[in-house]
Amino acid sequence: MSLAICIKCGARKTSAGALCDVCGFRGVDIEDLARSMFLTDHYQQPRELKAASRQIQAGKFTFDDQKIAPIIKELQQEPALVQRLRRSRPFTLPLLIWVLLIALLITWFILKLWRASGAWHWITYLGVTTPLRDFAPSPKHLAIQVNENCTAA
Repeated sequence: MSLAICIKCGARKTSAGALCDVCGFRGVDIEDLARSMFLTDHYQQPRELKAASRQIQAGKFTFDDQKIAPIIKELQQEPALVQRLRRSRPFTLPLLIWVLLIALLITWFILKLWRASGAWHWITYLGVTTPLRDFAPSPKHLAIQVNENCTAA
């Protein structure tokens, strides 16, 4: 489920079990979880979800108990699903950005320590003491050697 509507404030959220970013509501009892599941793109079309969102925000939305009952029955038969919905926390992009930023800082710090310790001079121990420009091919090496047997036309 990638699109859901909060049953309390009508805000968009990432899944039925996700915490609402606007009002902070997260359903914990089976009825609230069933209502939250009903207001997802698994059960509704996106345009119906938008209409439900507007109605919830206006305080005019009511749930049809006949449509919610099969979802409640399904949740009662699968307690593992209920537990997963209660504990669901969607992966967010800011978390990924923080992880990458911390990895970058740790790498920078390690390289700084490595350079300060003098360990970066290992290249000189291998005998590579000349600058890279000395390794560039000279025009003498690039000259095409003409075979003596070939004659110019």
